[in-house]
Amino acid sequence: MENIEIRALQEQFNQDALLETFDQLQPGESFILVKNQNPLSLYSRLEQDRKHRFYWKYLKRGPHYWKVEVQRIKNYADRKLGNLVAENYRYAPVFKEFELDYCQHGEQTLEQACKRKHINLEEVLYHLSQVEHMADRSKIKFNEWNVEQLIDYIVDHHHKYLREKLPDVLVQAQKVAKKHGRNYSETKAISYHFSLLHDEIMEHMKKEEKILFPYIKKLFDVQNGKAEFEKPVFQTVDNPIRKMVSEHDITGSEMKLLRKYSNDYTLPEDACETFRQLYENLKEIEEDLELHIHLENNILFPKAQVIEKEFVA
Repeated sequence: MENIEIRALQEQFNQDALLETFDQLQPGESFILVKNQNPLSLYSRLEQDRKHRFYWKYLKRGPHYWKVEVQRIKNYADRKLGNLVAENYRYAPVFKEFELDYCQHGEQTLEQACKRKHINLEEVLYHLSQVEHMADRSKIKFNEWNVEQLIDYIVDHHHKYLREKLPDVLVQAQKVAKKHGRNYSETKAISYHFSLLHDEIMEHMKKEEKILFPYIKKLFDVQNGKAEFEKPVFQTVDNPIRKMVSEHDITGSEMKLLRKYSNDYTLPEDACETFRQLYENLKEIEEDLELHIHLENNILFPKAQVIEKEFVA
């Protein structure tokens, strides 16, 4: 259905008829209402009968007439952040824009997360609906992969990237702190916290590759009849997963501190080339970690838990 314009300047407009028009819209489609007074009664009716399914946008606010666009949106209010991004990673930039943390707080519903941050839920739902009509940046549908494919991808791409990248950036951070620390004290804090981040991530990846990932792959083999189930020394996959998620939270907190100290990676005017490269690398690492942690917290770990439950009474 094309966007339609409904004029009700003098006559009493029929709200039931407008609701029928609204119900015929597909998500992302809209109608425009033009009226000689503020149509707040229609807004109240939609809020009552179509809550979280519409986005109300004033195009003109009087004095002679009001013009409003009413768009139908998908209602994701009760959906968990982590599950939404697992199904469609294009939602991730929207959540990032509104500072909704789908990695560390992926178990929260969208409505809970918005209330916690005092964000207008309909505004977020509107932006998510816009994503539905954008070209897909990536054809990879991680949620459809099995646990073996996910682990191989995480190790071959994200772990490999971090092992190569972190040591170099640590050297950069130390150089910048030494050269610019007197004038820009935040560079010392950045160097300190990045050093902590470096050590935490390196140790974290070892534990995943030596303990958790092999067990998840073993579960996959058991599921496919290639091995017999044996109870692990840590009793259940929930225990190492709980530990890894806790460490992911620490990593997320360290990255937030780095963004804070760098003022969202804003360079001073007299920044040297190493300074510039450092901030670019910090931003790149943050983006990589967002996907990396999302793949584990919201896709790999839940899949592993489901498989294990098949064999544990």
